[in-house]
Amino acid sequence: MNATSPSPSIDPVLSLAKVQEVVGYSASHIYRMVAAGTFPDRVRLGPARVGWRSSAIAEWIDSRPLASTVLVSDMQGRSA
Repeated sequence: MNATSPSPSIDPVLSLAKVQEVVGYSASHIYRMVAAGTFPDRVRLGPARVGWRSSAIAEWIDSRPLASTVLVSDMQGRSA
């Protein structure tokens, strides 16, 4: 009987198309945010292929403020 060792945890890499689908931004907007340091950087998979670690995208989404929080703070700054 062979002892089984735990499988290493694999963090899937998402294509640009999948990242666009998940976050709802265009490719150019994603690349602008990467350049500005406000979005996770890419992982180079080959000479002409990049992707994003799914965990990095999930962490970025989790770091975003809830819409209700943003709306309340926006409304507090406005005068009637």
